[in-house]
Amino acid sequence: DVQEGVDRHTTGAYNAAAMKRGQKTKRKSSKASKAKKQLPGWATETFKRFRNDLNQSARLLSLSVHGISVLVKLPELDDILYEGETDEDKEKKERREQTREVAVLARAEVEQGFPLLHSQAVVSLWSSLEDCIRTFLANWLANEPGAKQVDAVSKLRIALGDYEALDDDERNLYIIELLERDRQSPLRSGVSRFESLLEPFGLSGPVDEDVAKTLYEMHQVRHVLVHRAGVADRRLIQSCPWLGLSTGQPVVILHEQFHRYMGVAVSYIIELIQRTRDHIGVPRFDFDKWEKDTHGVPKVEA
Repeated sequence: DVQEGVDRHTTGAYNAAAMKRGQKTKRKSSKASKAKKQLPGWATETFKRFRNDLNQSARLLSLSVHGISVLVKLPELDDILYEGETDEDKEKKERREQTREVAVLARAEVEQGFPLLHSQAVVSLWSSLEDCIRTFLANWLANEPGAKQVDAVSKLRIALGDYEALDDDERNLYIIELLERDRQSPLRSGVSRFESLLEPFGLSGPVDEDVAKTLYEMHQVRHVLVHRAGVADRRLIQSCPWLGLSTGQPVVILHEQFHRYMGVAVSYIIELIQRTRDHIGVPRFDFDKWEKDTHGVPKVEA
């Protein structure tokens, strides 16, 4: 009887312990399952920075547009405030004259649709896109198992002295720069420039035709803005005949064009995030469901 009692107690304790272990295992499995539903922080870090850069650029562009618009009206305010005054000192007169000169420049920018501001925004946008791809791939090298063993990377000729002088983050960027040169990425235009870098890591893929065409156009326009003082040359005219430009004609960037460039840049980064999710084993974000649930408008917590 005593032995049966001991056996029952031992069996009960064993079953309880087993149940407890099962519960712990279930909780761990649940956590692991949840973890697979999102990308690791290192994979999203660069994309979040790109998003923040875009947001800051858009806000700065908006502030600049509004600020320049205000400058146009300042001389009128001065005229009504200082009407009839004859005892203005030299400094005040010079300041009013400067205000008029600035207003003339501001009025020209307003009437033309702020082409200078939008041109600078295009240059900044392309630079942010390039930096995002490079930095993401450097993070990929640092964190994704086997990334440094792919053929395109393992065959690179690395200057050991230069490599050893760098810290870990710089080393990975250094490798990506070597990969760019090896694959002649700088000689490619538009999206092919990025796809050639993504391909060795299994991250390349089909790109929407409109996205590819618009990124190609933005790259060509950016080249003219930076290297040709914003004047159309033969290369731009031949590369993008749909722009309808002539040799020597100023390339004027207005809000609609910049907005289109920003839209396709975001679309391309979203596609890269989706490919990353595929590679790591995270389900693609369901935009159809998101559209249905939110009607295309993100929910804002009260």
